[in-house]
Amino acid sequence: GKGGPPGANLFIYHIPTSWGDADMRQCFAPFGNVISATVFKDRATFQSKGFGFVSYDNPMSANAAITAMNGMQVD
Repeated sequence: GKGGPPGANLFIYHIPTSWGDADMRQCFAPFGNVISATVFKDRATFQSKGFGFVSYDNPMSANAAITAMNGMQVD
């Protein structure tokens, strides 16, 4: 997916391995307009690697997400 402007792209660790892109988007949508949400998967097994990438259309949304998620396990 395409990234957002500088400061609007988040690298997310420790996401549940059951999650797909849609779950990731749903989790981060409350903080702003998510333009892409990608869970990284193993190319051989297609299993989630437990981390991913979320891009917003502006840095303020990304900051809101960071603040809300800080110190909180997403699983």
